[in-house]
Amino acid sequence: MTATDSVSGEGGRALALTRVSLLLAAIGSFLSPPVTNLGAVLAVLAFAAVPDARERLRAVLAQPAARGVLGFLALLSVSTLWADAPIDDRFGAVWNWRALLLMLLAWAAFAGETRWRGIFGRVFIGVLALCTVLSFVHWFDPALLEREEPGVLLRNHVTQGMAMVAGCVLVFLEARGGSLRSLRGAVLAGTGLLFLANIALVCQGRSGHLAVLAVVVTGTLYFAPRRGRYLLAVGLALAAAALLAASPMVRERFARALTEFQTVQSSPSETSTGLRVTIWRTSSELIAERPLLGWGAGGFAGAYAARIHREASGWQAAEAHDTHNEYLKVQVEAGVPGTLAFLAMIVLLWRHRAPSPFREGGLCLLAAWLVSSAFNSHFETFGEAHLLGLLLGVLLAPGAQGARSAPATAAATAS
Repeated sequence: MTATDSVSGEGGRALALTRVSLLLAAIGSFLSPPVTNLGAVLAVLAFAAVPDARERLRAVLAQPAARGVLGFLALLSVSTLWADAPIDDRFGAVWNWRALLLMLLAWAAFAGETRWRGIFGRVFIGVLALCTVLSFVHWFDPALLEREEPGVLLRNHVTQGMAMVAGCVLVFLEARGGSLRSLRGAVLAGTGLLFLANIALVCQGRSGHLAVLAVVVTGTLYFAPRRGRYLLAVGLALAAAALLAASPMVRERFARALTEFQTVQSSPSETSTGLRVTIWRTSSELIAERPLLGWGAGGFAGAYAARIHREASGWQAAEAHDTHNEYLKVQVEAGVPGTLAFLAMIVLLWRHRAPSPFREGGLCLLAAWLVSSAFNSHFETFGEAHLLGLLLGVLLAPGAQGARSAPATAAATAS
């Protein structure tokens, strides 16, 4: 299936610049925040010069998923009105979700254009593969660069792990339907294995390990033949978990998390898991105090500080600006309406129509982020949020009018 742009001349160049700028922003999400911001600004300016920009935006905003995004952001903005926080904190609490708006911009820019989705994916894979090779070089010889963690070159180990997961999904989409016996197929297979090896051996972020399992399950349900796919999904998830567990680093990371969880009260110093447990418990108490409307967007940090200083001492009395759980964060700040709007947005994204197999690939990434967001605020954290928003913008962009789209309510099966 090949679609062609209806815009030519200067308008066509503006649209191409928009897409290139969004690609730059996506690459910057795991390399450099200034690069992401530059790409986002250039994309907005370039898209404003596209002759049919209004029509494209109108078509996007007619999508239920786009309305779900805007509805959630609107409700979050309203909740700032009752937050007991400085105006900068309230604005920042909404601004942290701006990657969702970039997703809508990418929908408008990539709608009906399959060739550019392929270009986007191949360049993204190429840049990430180069970074992965350099990561392994540094992992083997940490003295080459002064870094806190050997092999972690993409901002931090969490961002690197989630970027590798995204790379695996894009490699699968690029290789699907081809032959592994061809040079192209062999290169793609090797690249995917390189990303997986980096997740298992280098990336210490447990988010990436859990995200791999989410992608395996979701991908199997969408791409495997319908018969027996649920049993296959369970089997492949267990196999993937076993392969990850074969890595000493992965075993050590999860064993440490379990130990930290069991010794939260007796630990003399702060630990990653211990801090999360403390924050989750206190956040739950804040929710119980104001369950309906919450503390307002931007109000979490102040409310948390006031409560934790009264109830805790030592390292457990440390202030927090993040719940380390996206679902708790939405509920504690925007209350029941915010949580319902957030869940509705997720459901609408899941039902959103886009060409196959891009849609299924996008939903694999969405599933990965939904799982990792139980332990982080990955819809708001700069790198992870922009990585997901921009990739969903490309993969879930509507197809050309009359083109085949994946079913909105059922998993697609292999043909």
